[in-house]
Amino acid sequence: MNRFQTDHVSRTGCIVIVFAILLSCALTSGAQAEDLTFTDTVLDCEQPMLSWITGKHGKILMSYGNFPADDKIRLAESTDAGKSWCVFTTLPYSAGYAYMTRLADDSLVMVVYNGWAYPTNSLRDLGWIRSTDEGRTWSEPTPIGVNVPSLYPWGPILEMPDGRWAYCPYSEKVDDEGVHLRTRCLLVWSEDRGRTWSDGIEFSTTADGNQGLTEGAVLQTGPHQFFAALRTDDTVDCWDGFYWSRSTDGLNWSVPESFGDVGREPLFYRIGDYWVLTYRQYVQEDGKQYSALRFSRDGVVWSDPVHIGEGVDSGACLVQVGDQLIAMNHEYPQRKKITRRVIDLKNLVQE
Repeated sequence: MNRFQTDHVSRTGCIVIVFAILLSCALTSGAQAEDLTFTDTVLDCEQPMLSWITGKHGKILMSYGNFPADDKIRLAESTDAGKSWCVFTTLPYSAGYAYMTRLADDSLVMVVYNGWAYPTNSLRDLGWIRSTDEGRTWSEPTPIGVNVPSLYPWGPILEMPDGRWAYCPYSEKVDDEGVHLRTRCLLVWSEDRGRTWSDGIEFSTTADGNQGLTEGAVLQTGPHQFFAALRTDDTVDCWDGFYWSRSTDGLNWSVPESFGDVGREPLFYRIGDYWVLTYRQYVQEDGKQYSALRFSRDGVVWSDPVHIGEGVDSGACLVQVGDQLIAMNHEYPQRKKITRRVIDLKNLVQE
């Protein structure tokens, strides 16, 4: 199969979301997919910044926003592998953002913010909350204190193998008259489980001169081995570029190089012996948006994009129920439509 070689990329990565999927099957090129929508138990899903994670006892958990109805976050669960859903709690945080992940201690962490009044607010009250009972109750918010103007959230909090937390928000720079100048993806670290955070580490202007880096995801595959996928907005016709960068310490990053692709909302997963990058891809030739993924055994050589859906408004979240790997997604322009696609791993990657 054709593969994309990221020049000199180390085997790396800080796991954005890690699902322990113990599979002994070989992986191939091409995917079998099943497309099923929500039942009428969830009717108010409007915002694309939502997430799904593998729950306990064969469940899937979902966090999503309802805006502008009441601008609150919903928590829902499915006991039938994502075919139907039941909302079990509502949280009083801005519905535009609800990314959740599971930590090594089995607790859940969700990134939340309260600021919606763009662009007058500066830090947007960005913070995180934690649950130890599968989302039934949550802690009070703890701030993610990054002292830069116009901070915007992206993706879940990341937990390192050594217990450190990482997060990838982005900042916007404007002039004195409020005119947008550039955006810049940041990486911040916490050594004390989210109580305090480092200054923002910037990814540099890309090798082809693109400055508008926004959404980022980082992956760690071993000591001194980090890899990042980055979206940018400063491309022709306002479509998003897609870039990669590498690091040996998580602090100093190489000049971002293009994947030769157009993508946004990157997330990394560990699937058996492979690293998997999911994202929303725009194909300029046919004017369509796809749910896409790339895979790599070593973090150096990455596959070409594999399409697992079409007409999406976000990158896919991967969850496991039994021996099924399921890609959950949010559609566009039918934003109340949520889909599930069961991926046959035997037909996903070819050795």
